[in-house]
Amino acid sequence: MKKYCFLITFIIMLFLPLYARAEDGDAQRLDAVLTAGNGASTAGLSDSNCGTFVDFGAGGRLSIKVGEGLSIGGIYLKWYKVPGDWNLSYSDSTGNASTLGCGRNGFLHEYVSIEDGGINECVMEFPSGASLCDVYVYSPGKLPSDVQTWKAAPDKADILVFSTHADDECLFLGGAIATYAAERNFRVQVVYMTNYWDVMIVREHEKLNGLWAMGVKYYPVTGFTPDEYVTTVEAAAALYGKDKWTEFITQQIRRFKPQVVISQDFNGEYGHVAHILKADCIKEAVENSMKADFCPESAAQYGTWDVPKTYYHLYWENKIRLNLRQPISSLGGKTAIEAAADAYLCHESQQWCWFYVTDDPNDPKSDQINSAEFGLYRTTVGADTSNDMMEHITSYDDQDRLQEEARLEEEKTRTEEEKKAKREKKLKEQELAREEALKKTKEPLSAGGITGLLIMFILLAAGVVVYVKDRHRRGI
Repeated sequence: MKKYCFLITFIIMLFLPLYARAEDGDAQRLDAVLTAGNGASTAGLSDSNCGTFVDFGAGGRLSIKVGEGLSIGGIYLKWYKVPGDWNLSYSDSTGNASTLGCGRNGFLHEYVSIEDGGINECVMEFPSGASLCDVYVYSPGKLPSDVQTWKAAPDKADILVFSTHADDECLFLGGAIATYAAERNFRVQVVYMTNYWDVMIVREHEKLNGLWAMGVKYYPVTGFTPDEYVTTVEAAAALYGKDKWTEFITQQIRRFKPQVVISQDFNGEYGHVAHILKADCIKEAVENSMKADFCPESAAQYGTWDVPKTYYHLYWENKIRLNLRQPISSLGGKTAIEAAADAYLCHESQQWCWFYVTDDPNDPKSDQINSAEFGLYRTTVGADTSNDMMEHITSYDDQDRLQEEARLEEEKTRTEEEKKAKREKKLKEQELAREEALKKTKEPLSAGGITGLLIMFILLAAGVVVYVKDRHRRGI
């Protein structure tokens, strides 16, 4: 028997590492056969080009199949425009059918994980129709770093970054974003004031690629205003609606309750009038977001909020200079300034411009684009003594951890008190029992008790007499 046990153990030890590698190894991109239900060509779904797409009408379907012996761990999708709700259906190896409800988060780049093993075929169904750019199929395992597995926006954000246009967040604020999102793992939420759904939709894809390159994991918020060019701040205020922008910014502040707000330059970096307008709107919002009668609709929806710290890019007072030269392990050793520069390159449609990313104070354009230079415009928690935007701030994750530790400590204390109370109760019951027993031994005998003792004495005396007579008879 011992021999067989040893053999079984040896086999388990031999094959367990192989199994672990299969389950925990790197996911591989799989060749897949894509078939549109309406017979349309699907060639454009694998060309890595967000400018090409396949349109599926209402009730459309797309079948996905990989080779025998292969297993689908998930599919990575890039939509031409954000789809409505859609479904993913498949059957496992035992024939059990499953349907996943997808598209609920409204992500333009969406990864759908398939937890059931052994799936080599699935069907996407679009009740309301959809336009799809690219489909990538992966085996189970650790996904490549460029697969964007977005998280929905958090209930609360440590840092709320306002970017006027797609690419501003990389050029001017990217060093701060990479530092706090990737290096220090804070909750960083980015909000864009303008959108490109009707003018140059590829920029919506580029901004997701850029954010992901800087280590942002929370899906961005995009404003309601299409990007248009004007030459004066007054024209920008009329075009975009200064009051509407202020209301929108205030709404986001109250929604995310940020510890820190980061804005672009009051002077619009290189003088961009939309940047100037947004900076002024943020100033009005952070100075009034704690008042219930200011933008009352969002106050009723989210409550009020007083932002502890507000920073402006290139602000001339209370200056800090971020260190953007520390290697960041989660970004493969890139520094924050390198990550921001790479993120800007993701904005391929904008590479004709003169802009570039730098933190060099000696750069001739440093006073316009330096990514390391900020100033503390407003604070409720005291002045900075270091080059750290999160100084004097406890992150929401740390707050949650401290609250959980306090809850566990309180629960531990309550449990110990309950145990102590039970022990004291038991000791008291035992003491009462002993007192009761002692009390009974001291009570005077009743008439019945005396009679019983007399009978026992007579019987004992009779026994002694019988015993003596018997010894005498036997001559003892």
